[in-house]
Amino acid sequence: MRAPIASFDDDATLRELLRDVLELEGCSVVVCSSLMELHQAAVRGAMLAIVDGWGSGHLTLGDIERQQIINLARLVPTVLMSGRTWAAKVTAGELGLVALLPKPFDLQALLDIVRARQRVDDHTPTGLALAMPSPQAVGQPV
Repeated sequence: MRAPIASFDDDATLRELLRDVLELEGCSVVVCSSLMELHQAAVRGAMLAIVDGWGSGHLTLGDIERQQIINLARLVPTVLMSGRTWAAKVTAGELGLVALLPKPFDLQALLDIVRARQRVDDHTPTGLALAMPSPQAVGQPV
């Protein structure tokens, strides 16, 4: 059985939509109600974290928030979705992310990323660290 995907979104509608879509794709999903729960799911072995937004500012990403994102990405491969202005000024690679998806995002692009992570997870022997793939730009083949 594949490891679950941990998801955190403060928008209940989007949170449920993502869960429904991912479950229809055959994924096990752990829906987290806080960043603390997301970290706990990562420690318990989630194969991927999908997170909506980060930080309190729309224009800039503060140093503390930046480091929190980097720390999460070191713990578990992470996809960050954000409609904040700062998200257009940074790259996934700068933050150690698998992908940074600006909102509104292409659901197909997210599913392509999930499938790519599943292939990596399927071919990674238990107990070995997952190799981080190159950060993907939205719309590029995964």
